[in-house]
Amino acid sequence: STPASTNTNTSTPIEMSMDVISEFLPTLGLLWVVALLSALDRVAMSVAILPLSTEYHLTDTIKGQISSIFSVGYGIAILPCGLLAASVSPRLIMGVGVALWSLATFGTPIAASLIQLTEQVNVNAGAGVDAGADANAVAVATTIFVAANVAPLLFTRAVMGAAESVVLPATQRLLANWVPASMKTIAVATVISGFQCGTVSAYLLSPWVMDNFGGWRGLFFVYGVVGAFWLIPWSIFSRDYPAAAAATIGGTATTSATATATFEAEECATESTPVLVNTMSNDDASLVVQEQCLDENGKSIATTKSFTSTTEGEDGSSSSSSSSSSS
Repeated sequence: STPASTNTNTSTPIEMSMDVISEFLPTLGLLWVVALLSALDRVAMSVAILPLSTEYHLTDTIKGQISSIFSVGYGIAILPCGLLAASVSPRLIMGVGVALWSLATFGTPIAASLIQLTEQVNVNAGAGVDAGADANAVAVATTIFVAANVAPLLFTRAVMGAAESVVLPATQRLLANWVPASMKTIAVATVISGFQCGTVSAYLLSPWVMDNFGGWRGLFFVYGVVGAFWLIPWSIFSRDYPAAAAATIGGTATTSATATATFEAEECATESTPVLVNTMSNDDASLVVQEQCLDENGKSIATTKSFTSTTEGEDGSSSSSSSSSSS
């Protein structure tokens, strides 16, 4: 049989009029700043690890764990964050991510203060005495410090990495909502330049901050507060969609005040099973639920989908979309 689909919600192509450009510039500027902040906060540990390891007598193994655990958190969270950014408000996801990693940045010195140092004394009898010398040679005692309870610091760094993984998915979603294909390359390049500027700034600025704001602890306190202040203009100026398109844009209506969806399916010979499917429409916000008929081996033999959604935009207007197919 032939798939058929209808869509009563025909969203118009994004047009970068002067009104849309002026509306988007604050969001684009804040995306550039958040890219800079993410690199700044990430690289800060590369500078702070030297005085931190000296103060707490960290071994090379522990220093490697502190440096790498950020990437572990980032790698674990990047896929879930991508799915969230595609199905929930990217503006909200970005704000939550920045708040969480700023809190983790601010809490890094607090977590480090929980490291416990144990003093150990090693006694080497006859150290430094040539073989065959007097048996009554003086013993030499060596004191070393062993760091324990590093887990809170590692956990804080992992949380920071997981929170920073929201930046790229949320940015991609916002650019897809705002920028037409002809200008997307420029917009992406603008945001990506923020990462590079943040990396350079971290190496240039961090030593000065440490010298003037309380050492390596002050570095994390300052960067954590800066991230928290970024949330103020973000909550005021950022938007998921242009105002004109908020009521009619396809996919998930992230700016809607209300959203309802109902799914219906024709009866199958066997019990139908709901399956999450990416329809590859409306950019990456195109996940729908299909009721699929399965054979005795669990393979799909027919799909019947009826999806209806109604959304209410910021201006109070509503739109609906529906599609159906059978195979």
